[in-house]
Amino acid sequence: MGSETRRRNPVAGFTFLELLVALAILGSSFVVLLTAHSSAARQQSSARRLMVATLLAREVLTETEVEGFPELGGDTGEFGAEFPGYTWQRDVLTTPFDLAREVHVQVSWPDRGRAETLDLVFYAVAGQE
Repeated sequence: MGSETRRRNPVAGFTFLELLVALAILGSSFVVLLTAHSSAARQQSSARRLMVATLLAREVLTETEVEGFPELGGDTGEFGAEFPGYTWQRDVLTTPFDLAREVHVQVSWPDRGRAETLDLVFYAVAGQE
């Protein structure tokens, strides 16, 4: 054996302080990831409701087109049991041109305790059947 002898630590591993720091980093990372996941799930749900509302508004506009040149006035309705909570309102207004009508369609739905709305405007022209 040489004059230099190495002493080895008989207990190799992490100290208690290193373990606490690692757990604190892991815990805070978990909280951040959980918050991000929750936010993404809420945004996905809101985006899905908005997409449904857009398609339903387009359905009302298509019905307006199929019915022919719309009469002035307004009406409201619901989309039935298939889309609970979704309602619509349609207002037909005059324009400076006699052969055109301005059609406003508003679709409303509840989202996390408050009412959300989507507004679409369409111009109907006489003689386009």
